[in-house]
Amino acid sequence: MIGISLMLYDLAKLTWVFDGEQPESNLDLIDMSLTGRARGPLVNFIIREMACCYGDVDRVRFEEVNKIRERALDLLKEGSLLEEACENIEENKGHCYRASSGEDAARIVGDLVGEGKTVVKSFSWTVEESKLGERLRESNVVLDTAFPKALSYLRIDNGDLRKLIESMGVRIGGEDVLANVGALYRDALYRADVGITGVRAVAADPGAMTFLPDSGIDRLVTMTPEIHVIVAGIEEVVSTYMEAFLVTEFASKYGKMDFSFLGVVGGPSKTGDIEKRVTYGAHGPREFHVILLDDGRSGALDDEKLRVALTCIRVSKLPCFDTWGLWRRIVGLGDEVYGGVRGEGRCPLLT
Repeated sequence: MIGISLMLYDLAKLTWVFDGEQPESNLDLIDMSLTGRARGPLVNFIIREMACCYGDVDRVRFEEVNKIRERALDLLKEGSLLEEACENIEENKGHCYRASSGEDAARIVGDLVGEGKTVVKSFSWTVEESKLGERLRESNVVLDTAFPKALSYLRIDNGDLRKLIESMGVRIGGEDVLANVGALYRDALYRADVGITGVRAVAADPGAMTFLPDSGIDRLVTMTPEIHVIVAGIEEVVSTYMEAFLVTEFASKYGKMDFSFLGVVGGPSKTGDIEKRVTYGAHGPREFHVILLDDGRSGALDDEKLRVALTCIRVSKLPCFDTWGLWRRIVGLGDEVYGGVRGEGRCPLLT
């Protein structure tokens, strides 16, 4: 079993893939990439694979999902939507928490995870925004699902890749290092104690979450560990299951996500096959925890400009580069955006 953490920002130690001040977290890496303060192949990976904007969109479909999001944001201001979501999540045998900040979310997750565990985390905006991986790796093994994907994108020479992985304390056997890193992750997933993910949408009724993982490994994070922890931004909550599915379908069609990995989770794993009695944790996670993260979002609801960032549906793992300046203000990173960042597509709300 692997005994050391692997996080995406660890790759910035390779000077030929990252030119900039050394990031101390995935959030630092994201911010430096999207504000033009760093260059290199790893930065290109963040911009092109993790923070792309919309391609050519069907305006009718766009207006449909835009209205869904706007209605949900209005309900957030009233306060009823989050209450309904939490009530239904609890009714589904899950556990629901409200986090006012990224630090608050990290505290909740830290209490759930404890120490000495193996944690596999999906790379997603709410998870990176809260610096969960960085905080958990202090006393746990943390594996970032974006790590093997980035290795594939960077096309590192097999020999150099072996040296890099071994310099991080991981011994890799076999000739194909990249394939063996993937095998290492799959083995870790089936032994992991905790899986942490973001979501694509949360349906307040019936308290279900939709996912658009970008790989099979990413999908397994929601299925194999005993404990599944979800961190969702409050702007990702909509009223109904149909609305959640429409938002998810739109994100898949007009982004870079692979729709074949669509997932829906509505509580801990359960079965009624044994003597017609419901048993939890039979085929997947035994525990299901959902954290609804504010972190400046409620304060942006009444700001016409900042609200655009909440309304613009993410079609990638991260907010698109177009809206990054707004998100920096929302989550308290500052107002400065240095420019020079070019990505794919545009957010229709900003054109």
